[in-house]
Amino acid sequence: MAVIAIRKAINSNVGDLACLTNLAGEGISEYLWGIMARPGETVMEVGIDGENVIGLT
Repeated sequence: MAVIAIRKAINSNVGDLACLTNLAGEGISEYLWGIMARPGETVMEVGIDGENVIGLT
């Protein structure tokens, strides 16, 4: 049987975590990120960036 190691996320994981968050939320994240997106910004850029998300810096 394979051993699974669990560790804290690091900055390079943010893209994968944004994708997983969107999948787990069945598109709700993508919808909200779309509302928050600035002109020319994709929904995934909003999810990855996090700067314009309330409470995240």
